[in-house]
Amino acid sequence: MKRRSGNSDIKDLEKRLAEIISQKRKMIKAYGRGIIGLEDFEMEMAPLKKQEDAVRITFEQAKLATGTNEIDDQTIRAVIENLGNEIKYADPKIKKRAIQALFDEIRIFPKKGTPWERILEIKGVHLPLTRVSVASPRGFEPLLPA
Repeated sequence: MKRRSGNSDIKDLEKRLAEIISQKRKMIKAYGRGIIGLEDFEMEMAPLKKQEDAVRITFEQAKLATGTNEIDDQTIRAVIENLGNEIKYADPKIKKRAIQALFDEIRIFPKKGTPWERILEIKGVHLPLTRVSVASPRGFEPLLPA
């Protein structure tokens, strides 16, 4: 027995959803042209609606299960920018909690060279980020909430 991958299941569900929508459109056209009466129209549309709802639910669950929810880079940037703006004007205690929620550990290494360079090591709570170099010719030193 051959097992299907999640992506082919999603494509099958998309295809089935398109078929149901096509059938519903045909029924609406037939009713609009007077080919079928209201009673027949309602009798045919009810199961199509139920099928469409069931396929949509299954489709969304399959997308969640396979992790194929589409989030583009622009959306991610917008969310991060919004979070930054919210934190920027927040109370210092809230800023501290936000940093603690996002990062497990932040290590700042000593300055090296001229213009100086410094390594900033950040271990994220969910996504570990490590070894980011920070350089500043003006001597700016980032201060983290204590």
